[in-house]
Amino acid sequence: MTALRRGALLHDIGKIGVPDGILHKPGPLTAEEWVLMRLHPVHARQMLEPIGFLRPSLDIPYCHHEKWDGTGYPNGLAGGQIPLAARVFAVVDVWDALRSARPYHAAWTERDALKYVREQAGKHFDPEVAGLFLRLDRETPRGAGAEADVVMATVLIVDDRSANREFLTTLLGYGGHRLLEAADGAEGLAVAGPSARTWSSPTS
Repeated sequence: MTALRRGALLHDIGKIGVPDGILHKPGPLTAEEWVLMRLHPVHARQMLEPIGFLRPSLDIPYCHHEKWDGTGYPNGLAGGQIPLAARVFAVVDVWDALRSARPYHAAWTERDALKYVREQAGKHFDPEVAGLFLRLDRETPRGAGAEADVVMATVLIVDDRSANREFLTTLLGYGGHRLLEAADGAEGLAVAGPSARTWSSPTS
């Protein structure tokens, strides 16, 4: 979990090697600029790999732009070739990029961002990871012609393995949800109450 957290924090450190004029360009990048932009995972690997305690954290900085269908970069990995941490973080990273104002686009609404994640399951994203992300219970009250603030869900994670619960807690924590944990169904009901809707992590 420490490696996951460090990888997430350092995911775009390779952009240090990309000119500011490209990073902050308000319009579309040229083909030549995209070549330089797509080098940032390589820069990240070059910077982090010599640092022993950060080497286990490389999966996210180096692979989070790979795509499930093999059209990503820097290596065109596909499906299960992409490290799990990078597959998980890819959804979170794109979600954050869509929901935030950037020099090249305005912030998307939650509805449009969710639609994009749904459409890209099996293309950009691992379909299982995207499916779990979409199952998070977001309730969005609608005002008169305007999108209201998002009401975050309370999520109960049920798994008898503490490592799995910790992983899911880290993942779901990006969304600001209230998280509860339990080792089994009985404990889950005690923690959340009998009226709660529960979600248990997949087992292997």
